[in-house]
Amino acid sequence: MNFKDLEVLQYDSFIMFNNTGTRLHPEDILYKGPGIVNIVEDIMFMLSAQQDLKFISIYNRVEKINKMLQNANLDDVMMTKFVSKIKGPYKMMSEIGEKFVNLNIYVGVFANSNLEDLLQTKTIELEIDDIDIEA
Repeated sequence: MNFKDLEVLQYDSFIMFNNTGTRLHPEDILYKGPGIVNIVEDIMFMLSAQQDLKFISIYNRVEKINKMLQNANLDDVMMTKFVSKIKGPYKMMSEIGEKFVNLNIYVGVFANSNLEDLLQTKTIELEIDDIDIEA
């Protein structure tokens, strides 16, 4: 499948490590546990064949996540559903986890996915008390 043929969708998924996932409702989580490693590796394999600078940049981000997974307790790792908005006092991506890939790339690798299962149609809301800030 050629990514340039896919419609541009502004839905992103995040990889969450350790206890950061406790801020999310269970319906916001797409995958949890060691199986995420296989998803990351499959996406890296597909991206490695792309020559476009845009995909090289995404590959580098996914490679960083892959390295983080090597040092993580995989039972605590979660992948969020694909969301279009994050609402709350902290709108930085790093507050809910590492940005993984957008929906176009995921569907390019896992073409048999059911879109209804992948999308979080509600806005993920984070409360100010849910965010741990280290000074």
